Amino acid sequence: MPDSSRVWVYQSDRQMTPEEGQKVQSQISSFLGSWMSHGEDLTAAVHIFLNTYLIIAADERQVVAGGCSIDKLEKEIKAVGRLIGTDFFNRMLTGYMDEGQLKQVPLHQFWAMKKAGIIQGNTPVINTLIKNIGEWKTVWIQEFSDSWHQEMWAR
Repeated sequence: MPDSSRVWVYQSDRQMTPEEGQKVQSQISSFLGSWMSHGEDLTAAVHIFLNTYLIIAADERQVVAGGCSIDKLEKEIKAVGRLIGTDFFNRMLTGYMDEGQLKQVPLHQFWAMKKAGIIQGNTPVINTLIKNIGEWKTVWIQEFSDSWHQEMWAR
């Protein structure tokens, strides 16, 4: 997939087991194999990162994912989430790395940790706001001081 491919990030509210990850990968791959927008096939792929993040990429050079096709994708992701007992739509969770391990906390707790000095400028944070594969390659995990979190903190 080219770097310009559009990306959607869905964060599980917990780490999936390897078996659950395989089930999610298989079901979403199957869905993407027949994913269409306005009657035309979309070229798309799925990747699971850190057993937590479901990353969907679509090459929109030929066909753009429209609102209805994105709604269908989200319906499928909700269904697979129910299947394994996880929520991929909790937007209030924040991911960061602590000694090489992914940690997830509610956003308000993350801000409290920053205020207490637990989260520092060099703490690696997960950037779920990436828009394309190029950004995934370069700013998927970035230091707090380089992230959108820093921009919010400085306000």
